Amino acid sequence: MVHVKGALAVNDTTIVFYNWGGGVLSTAGNDLGPKTPGNILTYSLSFAPTSISYDDALQTTSTGVMSPQTIIEVIPTVILPVIKIINFNAQQHPGYNTSTLVLNTAANSILERAPDGINFVAIGTMVLQSSTNTQKTYTFNDNSPLVRNNSYRAKIDKGDGTFIYSKIIKINSQPAPHFAIVTNPVQSRLQVNTQDAAGKNIRFGVYDMNQRPILSRSAKNPGTLTNIDLPALSPGLYMLQITADGEEPQNIKFIIH
Repeated sequence: MVHVKGALAVNDTTIVFYNWGGGVLSTAGNDLGPKTPGNILTYSLSFAPTSISYDDALQTTSTGVMSPQTIIEVIPTVILPVIKIINFNAQQHPGYNTSTLVLNTAANSILERAPDGINFVAIGTMVLQSSTNTQKTYTFNDNSPLVRNNSYRAKIDKGDGTFIYSKIIKINSQPAPHFAIVTNPVQSRLQVNTQDAAGKNIRFGVYDMNQRPILSRSAKNPGTLTNIDLPALSPGLYMLQITADGEEPQNIKFIIH
């Protein structure tokens, strides 16, 4: 029995070693079996030990003898630094976007990009540009940004198989499409100006002012003007929601006579 202590009371650990005879050794909780070479047993600690005692409670060897050949090797615990994100930002330039990440310590960092702020993919490893005792600055140039929306985030390797992520920064390479209802108030048909959405898929949704859906439509690569036939509606105020690929929804209120 070996008693191991650390700097904190919660580190107090007792390790029981078993000799099953015939060169078969084990530690409590482990499967039995010969340990080679030289019947070496290992036991991993989650803390750095401050003292190691042999059966200090006199529970197992008070009437026996501890073999002088018994050796305990203390392997220092690797303590990973706590990674903190000091800042993350992205800036648009003519033809490319630059992302900058500032950490309190060195860490492998990957830049990820998404067209919608959700489906991120890695586009490259961020490069260390400057270093002080308290700050490590990494950058990455996206030389082939998406045509319209670019959402960026940094994925930081903590060194233990897990990751932390920065906040998301969105850059619009081109202005969002502008939609407008041509005639408002309306009667039985909505006429929507969709000339800015050439080459995109668009989803239309009509709601009453209590957010209850009335109808939904979609259009692929619409022309300059898109017509939406409405069901019979009571006079009042309604809302048209328009969502183009890779864009935030746009809401337009309209009136039924």
